[in-house]
Amino acid sequence: MNQITPPPKIEIIPSSAPFSEAQRSWLNGFFAGLLSDAPTPLSAEQGAAVMQGAGDGDDGEAPWHDQTMPMGKRSQARAKRASTSAFPAARKPRGC
Repeated sequence: MNQITPPPKIEIIPSSAPFSEAQRSWLNGFFAGLLSDAPTPLSAEQGAAVMQGAGDGDDGEAPWHDQTMPMGKRSQARAKRASTSAFPAARKPRGC
């Protein structure tokens, strides 16, 4: 069995700094994450490219997005769309 060892604690903020122990711990964690070799987050363009095609096929032109339609009609329209989805069991809990 493998034992997971925690990463070494990086002390960037010295104990003589005018912070409480909790503040110093938070700041050390913040700066450790900021200065780590972790992967950089995606840019807005890269994120949009990754997310393109994801979702339920709703392009925003669905009638339930119309703010001028009464809420009851919007709910009915959305319910009709949801019932034709490929994964109806994922939204309808069974006798919990």
